Amino acid sequence: MSKSESLVLASDDLAGAMSTRPWQIKVADRAIKALDQDKVVILDAPTGSGKTLIALLVARHRINNYEQKGFVAVRTVNEIFPYDRDIARFFRGKISYSYLLGKSRTCPYYQSSDDGHDALCRACLGDDEVQQTLTPPRRKVDAWLIKNLIDSGLTFSDLQKKYVVQDLEPPDNPCLYFSLKEQHTADLTLLTYPYILSLPVRKSVGIDEERLASSFVFVDEAHSLENASSMFEEELQLEDIYKVKSSLIRMIEEGFVPPHCTPQMAKAIPNTVDALAELVSRYLNPSGKTAHREKGRFRAELTELDVTLLKQDLNAGFGNLRRYSEEMGSLRAYMMKLKSKASVSDPLFNIVKFLDAVGDEKLELFSQGRGLALKLVDPSKILWVLRRAGNLMLMSGTMQDSEYIKKVWGLSGSDIEVIRLDLDYRDDYEKVFPRGNKHFVLDSNSTSRYAERSSSTWIQYAEMIDRYFSEMKKSALVCGPSYKIAKEISEHLKAPYILEDRTTSHADVLAKMGVGTRMVILSVANGKLMEGVEFVDYRDGSSMIDMVMIAGIPYGVPDEYYEYRAETIMGRMKFRFPQQIDLDQKLSPEQKTSLKQFYNFKKFSYFLKGPAIVTVRQAIGRAIRNPGDRATIILADSRFNEAGWKNELGLIRKSSSSS
Repeated sequence: MSKSESLVLASDDLAGAMSTRPWQIKVADRAIKALDQDKVVILDAPTGSGKTLIALLVARHRINNYEQKGFVAVRTVNEIFPYDRDIARFFRGKISYSYLLGKSRTCPYYQSSDDGHDALCRACLGDDEVQQTLTPPRRKVDAWLIKNLIDSGLTFSDLQKKYVVQDLEPPDNPCLYFSLKEQHTADLTLLTYPYILSLPVRKSVGIDEERLASSFVFVDEAHSLENASSMFEEELQLEDIYKVKSSLIRMIEEGFVPPHCTPQMAKAIPNTVDALAELVSRYLNPSGKTAHREKGRFRAELTELDVTLLKQDLNAGFGNLRRYSEEMGSLRAYMMKLKSKASVSDPLFNIVKFLDAVGDEKLELFSQGRGLALKLVDPSKILWVLRRAGNLMLMSGTMQDSEYIKKVWGLSGSDIEVIRLDLDYRDDYEKVFPRGNKHFVLDSNSTSRYAERSSSTWIQYAEMIDRYFSEMKKSALVCGPSYKIAKEISEHLKAPYILEDRTTSHADVLAKMGVGTRMVILSVANGKLMEGVEFVDYRDGSSMIDMVMIAGIPYGVPDEYYEYRAETIMGRMKFRFPQQIDLDQKLSPEQKTSLKQFYNFKKFSYFLKGPAIVTVRQAIGRAIRNPGDRATIILADSRFNEAGWKNELGLIRKSSSSS
């Protein structure tokens, strides 16, 4: 098959499909040409434009024309479903695919008593009383890859024959979960970010650099890759250490002691935990500051000497906790093999995870709350792996610009093709999603700018929400810059509302909304209701909201952590710091001023404005879910009047470059 024929066949796949969009073949063709030229493709495609189908068209081209296998990496397991659906709908028998998922979603015999990190579970240890558990309470989505097979009568043995690699050891009793992790024969593997970004996880499933270099990697919701750094971070709070000590004492008193541990060692373990708590306590607020903070991250409170000494102490002094934790795992497996009803957990697990992470050079140590935290400051330290892919496509409805991706993410040296679907193919796009579907209102009489805030600011926002909401037919989504501001606004609202807090879930909100109920959803920038969720009527898929208000621009707080992060990344990019510029005797005062202004402009653009743009576009995207939806978008901050913001939000129209 020639390359030119591939998209003709692809269009045949889509013929007659109700969801086919007029731009999909055009965009796929452009992406294919760019990948053929070894470019990195950035596909910025709004909700409803069909980027899943575009990605599969491009994937099929790589598979058919280059016999290349690939990965599609998504942020959450829920985001795998559209790929599963579209492969079944358009590419059944044409693209073979498999999954890399966690144990609770993969093994049909998984029990809530089987910890996800345990290598052995009750079913594989021969517990005849274990029942097939299809939907444990904490599972959000059915394991569709096996659920239908079980429903149709397949046994565990049948599933093993279907999914298990035949030469996996031990051949007599393979585990379905670990067998799937070894399944590398499919054209396409659907997986979540850790399987690509985390070196230990990649090693555990055999994805080495050689395999990456021979594969294509497509990353969905790629704007959130930077935030994926949290998966590498660890935290150790004093309160949790004290809870671990109590659990250990109780287990030892009840006789749950690992078989290879002497009574003396068992009794010494709580004392070691005490020593760990004492060590952590010494480094809390070492500067003697008494400022009240809410779980902030403050590197400034730990000097470089503090960090060096603390890391040495953490690495050297607590090896017996690691050994005891390993023995606890052996005890658990032993008791499960005996079919004991007693539940044995490892209270040291999270402490050992933190201690193991101390040696990770990617992570930096911070004082956080009443404890310590290991944080990833520079995203390039994990995102570098994307450069190892044979071909790379980053997809989202709200992608950062190419300069940010090259410099902040560390993908410099890559030739990047940016496809902004709603702009580059505007004529096609607006035939399906008319520009009039979104009615923008710029309210310049308000601002959340810190210097201009007062108690009347939140009253003004509440009155504005009530006024606009009274004119709408459906519910409204309001994006506030912080939890504190959202709460301040809520106290003055007259309209019925749901206030997001740190425990709010998308399911909770949908349950409260119900069908036909109108209310204001007071959400928070970068919260759980701003990204990757839909507020749709299950009966027809239409949006349940027809108003989105951005109640103040959601800039981050320029605190000590912001300054440290900015200096670290900009230092890696070889920027000259203001203090270095001041010391340069060859520069005139005017040149120094100009260079310092450029530095501050770039720092603001990279670390405050860039993330705020993504957040605002994400919030706006919650309203229009299909061509029949209409929404009013209220930009409630005078700073949205700036040309830069108008341009970013498409309020300044450019000539179309549709092809």
